[in-house]
Amino acid sequence: MTKEYQTFQEKVAPAQALYVDQFTLIAYYIQTHDWKWKFRRHFREPDRVDEYDLTSPTGQHLVLLRNIDRWNFDLSKPEIYQVLLRSLHDAQLTSANMFLVKQVHAHADPPAIAAEVNRIRKLAADAGLQVSSLYADNTQAAITFTVGFP
Repeated sequence: MTKEYQTFQEKVAPAQALYVDQFTLIAYYIQTHDWKWKFRRHFREPDRVDEYDLTSPTGQHLVLLRNIDRWNFDLSKPEIYQVLLRSLHDAQLTSANMFLVKQVHAHADPPAIAAEVNRIRKLAADAGLQVSSLYADNTQAAITFTVGFP
């Protein structure tokens, strides 16, 4: 999953946090296993999200929010964005990048991907999140969310 990780790194600017599902956590950990990972806390129910502090060998710091209820995000489900917003509030953060490696690689043509992008933007806005950058293809998504609107 090196290609997906490199694409993610190229497509989004750094944010305060990273939001991942269980499957993508594996891909992310493979690429950052030499970082220091420290469990910080488990957020309240009904959202089952764990917060980690990550520090790279060069001193870069990042908060990782791990949704432990989702094996692989379905970006057409509103609750993905609602949980992210609540988790950002709980962590007292205002922005996060989502890294998603799609477990099922369905072939989607450009119009289907464009429709997915529009749906993501709408669902995020409905949840109270602004999308400031978004990349999606058949294998992955890299999205930057900010709480609220400018």
